[in-house]
Amino acid sequence: EMDVVTTVFRSYETGLREATILPKDLHAAMKMLGINPLEQEIVDLTNNIVKDGFIYFPEFCKVIQKKFREEDEELFRQNMFKMICGTEPFPARFKAKKYKLHDHFITKKNFFHMMTNLPEQVNEEDIEEMFAFADKDSDGKISYTEFQVMINPPKPSPEPQPHLTPVVKRVTIKTTEPEEEPVTDLFNAEAHLKDKGKEQTVK
Repeated sequence: EMDVVTTVFRSYETGLREATILPKDLHAAMKMLGINPLEQEIVDLTNNIVKDGFIYFPEFCKVIQKKFREEDEELFRQNMFKMICGTEPFPARFKAKKYKLHDHFITKKNFFHMMTNLPEQVNEEDIEEMFAFADKDSDGKISYTEFQVMINPPKPSPEPQPHLTPVVKRVTIKTTEPEEEPVTDLFNAEAHLKDKGKEQTVK
């Protein structure tokens, strides 16, 4: 697999700098490897992996390997869906129609049959609850879109953290001022003694 990726990459090498290709060649290189990304995907990829106007070989390999894994997983999901739904008998007199995933559905009967034949026993209430969860539009059957969500559910959003309001505690600090020492007024003391002396003289 890596040999094929390397060969395709080298066919688009710029020659200006070793092990680089130009962003405009990314789409063509991916198509040569059997990958058909959407135009918006190409825009997003180039925004993420282009450095100094070039796409370097390690970044190119990461993108290709990720796309290969995605396509392998998608093919696995499609085959699983076909097995559960079942396929129509191969026609003997005319050409078979192309299998269209979105024209087929998993019926409630097939779903119950699949779940009751698992190695681990599942009770009917749980099976009923799982089917109701997967059947988003409540039409009594599971489409391919609903099947994809069922086997690969979205991650739950993180619970909001409680907002803590900072508590400001007022602290009152009491300061004891030093007692003022009594100031002796010499002038008043002297006058008081004189008044006392006068009283004694009068007596």
